[in-house]
Amino acid sequence: MTEILSEQELHARVQALSTQVEELTQRMDQSGSIAGGGEAPGLLFSDVEAWVGGMFLPMFGWRIDGQRWFWCPQWWRHAEAIWRLELLWRSWEAARLHPLGMSGWSAELDRHKWELLGDEGPFRQCRAAERDRPARHVELEPAGAEPAPPGWWEISDPPASGANRPPAAGGDDGSSQRAHRSRAAGAALGEERRGLG
Repeated sequence: MTEILSEQELHARVQALSTQVEELTQRMDQSGSIAGGGEAPGLLFSDVEAWVGGMFLPMFGWRIDGQRWFWCPQWWRHAEAIWRLELLWRSWEAARLHPLGMSGWSAELDRHKWELLGDEGPFRQCRAAERDRPARHVELEPAGAEPAPPGWWEISDPPASGANRPPAAGGDDGSSQRAHRSRAAGAALGEERRGLG
């Protein structure tokens, strides 16, 4: 079931994500200055929006053709784009401080570029304004999720007789119990669909 969000609800979610990113950024900045034994170097760009406009689009925007590569002028309304671009900005800021940092960063960029700008990315139905047509922004609805049944994530205690036995090869943290329940649920669903259940 797809959840339909109002503009106000979407704004609230984006605001919550922005707050989380800000808190994580502060923690990273604090841990960086503590780990380095001194003051962390300043950021070249003050925030992700400045980086997108000052580095990302000037450097990579030429790829955007509306056929294979897509962009949304309202990129900040796409939660996945915020996440990916924030990640790229932060890693770019760190990479620029190391002599060979950009080599690793370019590999990271290549992994995210297709996911962000490609024909399966969050901008695939958006477009920038052109001479003969206006800009278009399309919100893609996130997938919904139903809560698991009560007790689904609980891990039962092993039988008393096995208390002194070592765990099976690879150990068992309860994931095999969850996997078994998942297979059983899938089999039951298959039987139900075939009219056997």
